[in-house]
Formats: sequence, structure tokens, C-alpha cells
Amino acid sequence: MTGVGQKTKNQVKLEIMTVSLIKGRVDTLQSYIQSLPTFKMKYTQYDLFWINFYGGFLALHNNHLDIAKKCFEEIKASDDEDDDWRWRKTILLAELADLEGDYTRSQTLWAQVLQVIERRPDQKNLDIMFIKALLAGYLAKEGNTTYARELITPLVEDATKYLSLHTIYFKYLAGMVELTDEDFDKAAEYFNENIEDCISLAELHCCAQSHRALGEIAVARQDFTGARKHFESTMELCKTMGLPTERLYYSYTCYTPSRKFDGWRLYKEGNDMFKIVD
Repeated sequence: MTGVGQKTKNQVKLEIMTVSLIKGRVDTLQSYIQSLPTFKMKYTQYDLFWINFYGGFLALHNNHLDIAKKCFEEIKASDDEDDDWRWRKTILLAELADLEGDYTRSQTLWAQVLQVIERRPDQKNLDIMFIKALLAGYLAKEGNTTYARELITPLVEDATKYLSLHTIYFKYLAGMVELTDEDFDKAAEYFNENIEDCISLAELHCCAQSHRALGEIAVARQDFTGARKHFESTMELCKTMGLPTERLYYSYTCYTPSRKFDGWRLYKEGNDMFKIVD
């Protein structure tokens, strides 16, 4: 019983650290990096996966690329082509290379993942589907929305048939592809459907991100009243989650709208265009 109790305490400690990283606690990340040799002796690499994942992204978003690299490289993955974690790790390293300005390496890594994933026979495997959805998001970011649609459209059909927390981001990323291509009608359709799905599954985080995206579409249409309502929903959902609004996006950068969609930033700054006129 003592061993089980200690194992539970250790697991709780890791989960608390993970939540702190999601919320943007840089001091937790610094403490973890300083104590990394001890953690590696005390826990397995699999135990430390989510800390390295969210810690790496926290460092990435704060432009501490050396720390991000250290965290991502700590993630356990084999050299086996059938190891899905190998390709998730490769996506993280591609993100890092992109921010470092090594675009050749980032493109090579993303192409490598895409090539391997597309020739896998188990295309209905949830992990494979999730990786393909991420790749669609990254392709759209790079401007290749045609190829991105080819990847994401079948996944949306599957998500509609088999709705779950594992597939909830497929429609969101389909919306992101259309948002990038400025097909606002189609993007809004995906985001609205995604919100309905999120409500049915009580998934608050993706719901908040879809409301933010719909707010950006409303701004592009100069519907500032509609935009304000969506941004208010985003704020309320963040409050319910206990998540700082600046941490609305704390993982894969393909979830984040490009900088040209700056309505959310302007709303948080109190820009006059969102004020209610009596």
C-alpha cells in the first residue's frame, strides 16, 4: 500500500506541474529544468512526457528556444516507423526549427512525417488521424491550403460520424484551413459546428478557441458587435477553466490564427470599436 501511495503522490506531483506549465508558470519550467537530472532518475521518460511537451511549448512561446529544444529532445520515442510518438516528436522539432529560422529543416521534417503517415495502412487509427490533422494545419500555415483540405476533409467526415474528444479538433483545424484561405463562410460553418460538438462533450478549451476564431471572422466582416460577443464567450470560457487568456494557445502553433487576425488582441486592449454604443 505504501508503494502504491507513493506512486500516486508522485503522479499527482507531475500532474500539478503539468497544469502549472499549461497556465504559463515560467518558474515551474525553470525549476523543472534545474532538477531534470533528479527527475530522470525518479521517473521514466514516459512519466515525464506531458511535462516535456507543455514545458517545451511554454519555452517556445516565450522564445526560449534552447529550453524548448531540451524539453522536446527529452521526449521518449523509438526509431520505429510505426511509433506514432516518433512522428509527434518530429512535428515538435519541426516547430522549433521553424522558429529558429531553419526553414529548410522544418520543411524537411514535416515532409518526412507526411510521407510516412500517408503510406501507413492503418489510416483509421486515431493517432494517425490526429497527426494528419496537425499536418493539415501546418500546411495551411505555409499557404498550401489545397493540400491541407485534401488531408482534413476525410477527417472531418470521420469526426462527424464518430464524435469524441479524440476527434474534436478535426473540425477546428478544418476551420483554420478555411480561415487561412479567407473563405470566411466555410470557416464559420466549421467553427460553429465545432462549438456545438464541444458543448455536447463539455470540451471548453477547443470551444473557446472556436469562439475566438469566429470573433476574428466577425471583425473581418466589420461586425464588431458579433465579434465582441464571441470574444466575451472566449473570456468567460477561459475564466471557467482557470486559464489566463494569454494562454488560450499553449501547444501546437497550427491552432493559433495568424497575426493578421488581430481582433482578439485589440479586444483585450479595450479598442473603441468593441465598445457598446448606447
